[in-house]
Amino acid sequence: MKTKLVVALSLMISLSAFANPTDKSLEELSKHTPYEAFFYEMVTESIIVDRENLMYALAQNTKLTDNERNQALQIYDNYAKGFLDSLNTPAVQAELKKSYLASAKSVFNQNEVNAQLAFYGSTDGQNALKKRSAMVSTYLNNASNATKNIADSYKNKHAKKLQSDLDVFLQKK
Repeated sequence: MKTKLVVALSLMISLSAFANPTDKSLEELSKHTPYEAFFYEMVTESIIVDRENLMYALAQNTKLTDNERNQALQIYDNYAKGFLDSLNTPAVQAELKKSYLASAKSVFNQNEVNAQLAFYGSTDGQNALKKRSAMVSTYLNNASNATKNIADSYKNKHAKKLQSDLDVFLQKK
């Protein structure tokens, strides 16, 4: 009898490890996860890269004056600001939360959610949360610096060919 009880309890415990997390526990976890910041950082990074590409293209166009280049950048900056503003709405924030909750539910089991909640509820977890933004910022800065020479070398080596290829392509249009 004791063996059957131990087996039944072990089975229940092991099955709970694979159980889908509850909506309530995921809601609680979402309070500790900067899912909105991750999204906006991704969007902002894309805008920055596009702006840098535009700046490079404008600098290569010898027909433009500096004033015209600045005007073109201002047009892009206005577009980018409008785009970011369009994403800063309650409807978008609701969709981001919905997306986060669905993603977390599909990836984590209840035990994993419980472990994260226990961590974020602890003093160490709270300290880690406070430091996360600084750590990510430092990492991205260090990673950017570590790859800058490689990226610059590639750009310098291939930029003229890119411009030439684009000019040929655009002349065919």
